[in-house]
Amino acid sequence: MLLSATLIVDAGIDLNTDEGQEAVFAGTFEDTDAGGGTPGTFVTTQLTNTGDDERQHDIDGNRAVWESAGEIFFFDGTIDEFGTPNVINVTGNTPASESDPHISGDHIVWAGGGVHAYNITTGITTTLTTGGVANPEIDGDIAVWSELNGSFFTIMMADLSVASPTAVAVPSTITGNQRDPKISGDNIIWLAPGAGSFNDV
Repeated sequence: MLLSATLIVDAGIDLNTDEGQEAVFAGTFEDTDAGGGTPGTFVTTQLTNTGDDERQHDIDGNRAVWESAGEIFFFDGTIDEFGTPNVINVTGNTPASESDPHISGDHIVWAGGGVHAYNITTGITTTLTTGGVANPEIDGDIAVWSELNGSFFTIMMADLSVASPTAVAVPSTITGNQRDPKISGDNIIWLAPGAGSFNDV
C-alpha cells in the first residue's frame, strides 16, 4: 500500500545526471507491513535527466512541477511499464522565460511575462495578467501573486473555478511594496513595509 508521503528534491547531484547539473527526484514511502507496525521502504524515482538545471519545484499529492531552462514541466504522478515517468512540458517550448511554478489540485500557475494558469484536466492555459509580477502561489482554485501597479507591488488574486478568471486586487490600506503572498484556504498572508527598514506580515 502506498502511503501519502511523497518528497520532491532537487538538491545534490545524482550519478545518473550530467556532471554539475541538478535533477528532480520523487520519493514515496511504501508500507510493506499490512498491520502498519513497521515503517516501509522509501522508493526513489528520478524524474529528469535533461542536462539542464531543474529548479523551483513544487508538489501536490503525487504530482509535481518544476522549471527547467525557462520552461515549466509537470509530472502527473504516473510511471509507464518501462519505468519512465510521465512528464509534460506545460509551456510547450515557448520563449524560455517561465519560472516559479506552483501546483494545487487541478491547477498549475507560474510567472513569465505575467501570471499564467494551466488546467491539468482540460490542458488549457489561461493568462491571468501580463503585468510585472512575482511570487505566484495557488491553493485549490485561488491563485495569488504580487504585481507592479504604479510605483508599488500589490497583492492580486484570481478564482480559477470560473470560466473567465479575472485578476482583482486584495483589499489593503498599506503603502509600499506588498510581496511574497502565501495562501491557504480562505486566508492570504504577505510581506509589507513595517517599522524602519523591516518587513511586517
